[in-house]
Amino acid sequence: MIAETLPLFDSPRARIPGLDGLNHDESIPKVVLGFGMGVDSCAILLRWLTDPTSRNFDLDDLAVVTAQTGDEKATARTEIEKLVLPLMRAHRIRLIQVARSERYATSTGKGIVVLSDARSPDRMFTEGRYKLSDEMLSAGTVPQAGGARL
Repeated sequence: MIAETLPLFDSPRARIPGLDGLNHDESIPKVVLGFGMGVDSCAILLRWLTDPTSRNFDLDDLAVVTAQTGDEKATARTEIEKLVLPLMRAHRIRLIQVARSERYATSTGKGIVVLSDARSPDRMFTEGRYKLSDEMLSAGTVPQAGGARL
């Protein structure tokens, strides 16, 4: 299967006001992978890194974005740092880590903080600033576990 690519913006560079920490010297990525740090996004990323026939783009055009919830397990962080980040560094893949800084976020970037934007990532910033559990508790919702994976 070949990944489909779509242009993100019309301009070669775009600046989003309020997103301090984003590397504005980088070109706008042509391909963005939402990285949830789970089995599916890890599998896609690792396949793209190890099997060039699985994609129709250069790895220089890829940015991996993860939105940290602030409630990730320490084991998930250490496994990603041990198994995935070394490959990302070897291929110079851009990893952008963001988190919410307050309950509400806007399309202009208010309420979002950039934790890291690097092509040689060595750490996952899983703590975030405003945790998903904070929002769930303030809204009176109870976390639920999904069904078993096949």
